[in-house]
Amino acid sequence: MPFSMFWWRVFNGEHYQAIFPLGKRYIPISATGAFDGTWLKIHDRLHEWATIEQERHRSPSEAIIDSQSVKSAAMVSQDIGFDHSKLIKGRKRFVTVDTLGLILRVLVTAASVGERQGGRKVLKRVKRMGKGVSRLHTIWVDGGFDGAPFMMWVMDVCHWIVPVVLRPEHSKGFVLPKNFGLWSVRSAG
Repeated sequence: MPFSMFWWRVFNGEHYQAIFPLGKRYIPISATGAFDGTWLKIHDRLHEWATIEQERHRSPSEAIIDSQSVKSAAMVSQDIGFDHSKLIKGRKRFVTVDTLGLILRVLVTAASVGERQGGRKVLKRVKRMGKGVSRLHTIWVDGGFDGAPFMMWVMDVCHWIVPVVLRPEHSKGFVLPKNFGLWSVRSAG
């Protein structure tokens, strides 16, 4: 099955079931794939293909973590909290991306969860990717993740370096140092 056919079948809405090539066999999947890890396998394979297409190594050497608080829908009552720093009642998503802007892992929590606490949880998910992040050595973070306990935890548990990038007052979003040399980091905000 061609790659574009997979996307059409999954996102067109006509079929609830799609076929994904995994190795030399095809695995039928459905919405229940979220519980058995099938969707993670699909994501990781697509990430690998996208990085190879960009002529990059399969495993990133650097990544970026950030969080965003969003208002919750009216009928959603699970995992709702209040983010005091952004004055938003709802949920918070922690996103870890590589330097191409491709998502490594995402975590959705109540908005009341702090950056460092959510950062630990999403980085545990990244660490569990195993060979998919074998070259990872640096996690770029903004000022919300600053703090010795968080940095020490990342260095002790994950063995990664955590440089903090402080944003200039007049700018919005995640800002990397000018000498970082990234041309394709995409902003989610």
